[in-house]
Amino acid sequence: MFDGVELKQLTTHTDERGFFREVIRETDPFFDHFGQWSHSLMYPGTAKAWHIHQRQTDWWYCIGSLKVALHDLRQESATRGHTATFFMGDRYGPTCLKIPPGVAHGCRALELTHLLYVTSNVYNPEDEGRLVAGAAGFIGSNFVRLLRRERPEVGITVLDKLTYAGNPLNLAEFEGQPGYRFVHGDICDRGLVDKLAGEVDAIVNFAAETHVDRSIVDPFAFVETDVYGVAVLCDAALRHRHQVFHLVSTDEVYGDVPEGRPAAPTTTGRTVTRRSWSRCWSPTPSTTCRCRSTTTAARCAITFTSRTTAGQSTWSCMKERWGRSTTSAPGLRPAGSRSPKQCSTSWASRTR
Repeated sequence: MFDGVELKQLTTHTDERGFFREVIRETDPFFDHFGQWSHSLMYPGTAKAWHIHQRQTDWWYCIGSLKVALHDLRQESATRGHTATFFMGDRYGPTCLKIPPGVAHGCRALELTHLLYVTSNVYNPEDEGRLVAGAAGFIGSNFVRLLRRERPEVGITVLDKLTYAGNPLNLAEFEGQPGYRFVHGDICDRGLVDKLAGEVDAIVNFAAETHVDRSIVDPFAFVETDVYGVAVLCDAALRHRHQVFHLVSTDEVYGDVPEGRPAAPTTTGRTVTRRSWSRCWSPTPSTTCRCRSTTTAARCAITFTSRTTAGQSTWSCMKERWGRSTTSAPGLRPAGSRSPKQCSTSWASRTR
């Protein structure tokens, strides 16, 4: 068993009237002090997800059957990173389990089970939390709103850079509420992310650069946030032994996602980046080909360049000084121009 975790064997006194069982005494070295006593009824198959307390100690006693899982996340513990599973209940021998701060825990009911537990502190949502990155946007703020409504006992730390897509007014209703706090920062800041990750037990990331037009103008911002920033979050979650990391991202990361189908988990970022670049620039930023006119090609070896962006193609011939622009969007007829100025204007309009 882990350092500080204790599984006390209980003595049961039985007779024809039933039984008597003492669970905890105030004078037990096993027990520290009383904060709160709670009762949870769990139907068969019900699970309590992994969670962790930074200051609170739990003492569990169950009537029924539980499968319990523990994971040690304490920095100075000799058993840091270790996981243990075991069973509790009458059929396995009556016990009382002590779970100290810093040890993540969860359980699953094997039958109808009553979990009675004493905690050393009155419940405080800030002692148990989730880090939500990029939550000042539309999707992230609605996730926070849902979590506060469905799981008000869960503390939430929001980390957001407040770029063009982030609006602090989306989260204004939560300011001052117990168990909620906002941190203005960047997921690429390794020191800040590591500090916050050490204070929570799960990370949900909504922070992402989006919109195809913006990715053409500044592709490096996308790589920095959508790749490097996510790597920073993953590294922090790994080092702090989180059991949950949920990524909500964009097609610049996942690639094509056919309607009704999940993104392919085996698609690498390199493949997606190459495919996106190819489709944007058809297939590279500049493609050199022979002249479209066979007559012209017979007269000279002058080449022309072609580019395609979001369904609009442009090409030009340096010798004859002509250019043409076509649009393949549904419902639009191809439009052309003999003016090289028109061609370059069409190209520039796609990259602003």
